[in-house]
Amino acid sequence: MEAYRQKNDEKLQKTLNAGLFGAGPLYILGAEMTKTIVDIFGKNRLKEILPQGGVVFFKTYFAAVDKNKSINNLFSNEDEKIIREMDDEFDGD
Repeated sequence: MEAYRQKNDEKLQKTLNAGLFGAGPLYILGAEMTKTIVDIFGKNRLKEILPQGGVVFFKTYFAAVDKNKSINNLFSNEDEKIIREMDDEFDGD
């Protein structure tokens, strides 16, 4: 079991490295979302939401997009729906 977990941990780390480090696609996506949040709501709002986790970060991003229709949403309607449903699940805890 330990070997299985270690192998999966290594695979996860490789995936994260590809997506986050070296300005990978996840890093760039997060930077664009952050810029949108700061442009619409300001730096203080960003400071407030970061400790609350990813779902709140995404929810705030979607609120910024909703507030300013000239912003191009980086996510499809289906992606947004899935993330909002995750939000509902976390609210239900």
